[in-house]
Amino acid sequence: MKNKRISRCVPFFLAAALLAAMLAGCGGGNKTLDGTYTATFSSDEITSNTFHNGFVTALGANEVNTITFTSDGNYTYTKELHTEADGAVVAPSPEGMALLVKYTFTGTYTVDGGNAILNFPAKCDFSEDWGPLAAQGMFINTSGTYAWENGAGSGDIVQCKEDESHVPMDLFTGPYVLDNLTTSESSFNADNCKVTVTLDDSAKTFTYVIVNTDDE
Repeated sequence: MKNKRISRCVPFFLAAALLAAMLAGCGGGNKTLDGTYTATFSSDEITSNTFHNGFVTALGANEVNTITFTSDGNYTYTKELHTEADGAVVAPSPEGMALLVKYTFTGTYTVDGGNAILNFPAKCDFSEDWGPLAAQGMFINTSGTYAWENGAGSGDIVQCKEDESHVPMDLFTGPYVLDNLTTSESSFNADNCKVTVTLDDSAKTFTYVIVNTDDE
């Protein structure tokens, strides 16, 4: 009889172990990601979709955007406009023909099927080096950090021209660095400002699906 009791318990323990493994695999219902995905835009794509056409074409600027997801639910989202030569990024200089504009946003994300949803960032580090365009007085080189906490922003403002400036978070929603789609004014609602992308795990790339603003 003692041996029979043991044999009857075996299926129970196997079922319990299987259930625990299934729950662990599901992450308790909260799916997370781990890895880096990339989206690239050619000079032609940028000039076709933004109002900055002349200098992008003249300097042959391309854009490479990356999103790095970590399993703790955080993302690092970088949008970089730069000039390349032989597959390498060219460092800007006053005498050269290159620019380097970079915005790095950090925040939290959620997963919905094959899509990742980037919540409004908690911080943005930015730098703009316009190379010959700054030397000619067309743009101003600038860098800094801007933070968003408890419904309010603070930090450095992007002073791209003498009479033109913007909040770094303004460049979060659009696919391109040269977009300016966010309304970061007093009535701005960060909860409604998210970016949704579809991930290709095999190619480690992403495409923009929905660009939400605070219109809701």
